[in-house]
Amino acid sequence: MSASLQNGLFQELRDLTQGTLEKNESMAKHTYFRTGGLVRAFIAPDSTDDFVQVSQWLSEKEIPFVVVGAGSNIL
Repeated sequence: MSASLQNGLFQELRDLTQGTLEKNESMAKHTYFRTGGLVRAFIAPDSTDDFVQVSQWLSEKEIPFVVVGAGSNIL
């Protein structure tokens, strides 16, 4: 699997999650100090079950991901 989230996979992910999903999102919108570059996909699950389902799917597809909290300790 390449590092990029291809359109077909992005659509699968959109169908899977009930939360927010944005493509090529600026992390500056989600950090306290308004710093950060673009991420291929920004996901904000709307429940614990949604998070578990999305993280399992990403792991199965061998797509690397990072869990970020409220963004106050990120520069």
